[in-house]
Amino acid sequence: LAEHRNEELPLHRIDHAPFEMSCDHFLRAITRLDERSLALTVLNGEAQPAVLMLPPKRGRVLKGLSVTTFSGEAIEPQRLGGGVVRLHVPLCSGLTLSWR
Repeated sequence: LAEHRNEELPLHRIDHAPFEMSCDHFLRAITRLDERSLALTVLNGEAQPAVLMLPPKRGRVLKGLSVTTFSGEAIEPQRLGGGVVRLHVPLCSGLTLSWR
């Protein structure tokens, strides 16, 4: 994981999810929608998109990930080594994440 994210970024633990989360911008809200989905709001009002990293929890695999903005735009996840997923989040976005 160290090679994929800045170690100074906080790691957010998501109960009963197969991943944890770090972001290079402030996460204003994380709301659990059900056992396999959540909504979050990223405050990235700067001139660049946020980068959201989803490293898998030990022994877990992140399958069937679907990410959309609140306006319905799909975001394609990038799969990195070790099962880490990287997402480039559009400016001032709310996201819905769901997984299997």
